[in-house]
Amino acid sequence: MTTSIKVTLYTVSYVACVVIGMVANGFYNDSTQRSISLVLGDVEVNLEATQDGMSFDSMYSIISRERAFRSALIDRLAEENIYHIEDLRFPDALTDSLCARILEDPAEERREALRECAEMPVAKLLRRSAESHEIPFHYVVEPIRIGTPSQADQPKPGYAHACQASEFMGRSVELTNAVSNRSIRVKVTGWYRCTGAIRHPDIQLSSVDAGKLFSRPTDKYENALAVVVD
Repeated sequence: MTTSIKVTLYTVSYVACVVIGMVANGFYNDSTQRSISLVLGDVEVNLEATQDGMSFDSMYSIISRERAFRSALIDRLAEENIYHIEDLRFPDALTDSLCARILEDPAEERREALRECAEMPVAKLLRRSAESHEIPFHYVVEPIRIGTPSQADQPKPGYAHACQASEFMGRSVELTNAVSNRSIRVKVTGWYRCTGAIRHPDIQLSSVDAGKLFSRPTDKYENALAVVVD
């Protein structure tokens, strides 16, 4: 069933009708036309102009306020590989469309195809931003609790333990004392079992690393800031 939306326009141009009509598979007649019907999937928008001297911006502003039509328009444009910046299909489309399909074999051809893909202007720009950790590839700082277990259960200096399912497992993490701004970097290699019923630290350090970070004997839990850096 088609959902019909009627919108009255006070500043609509014939050119705008043609452009949007082409995108939306609507229709138009001639330069004297004062109305247009746009159909996208199950959504139909009927536009009626009441004045001459019209602008595309005014037309788009009115149409974009209609949520159902806006969504349908975004879907239609996606079929042409034109995506809204917040469209969750965009990352996959970028991966699939930026470079030609790269086969697993033969290995030499694969290496060459990967190199050529990395040299594509958009790919090169994105890779540079990621390597420099520019937004949106920036480091994310998280407040965490740090614990120092008994000597027998401590990790080696330079290493750390975390909950088995923790996002920190297997990663290099920079820890910062928010009071002194002192930082250390550790590799999380060991784990301990965590349950919802018991309060656990997010990361466990050796007494050596805890001393470097806090410069004093530590309590059962200490607060710090964590950034996954590798």
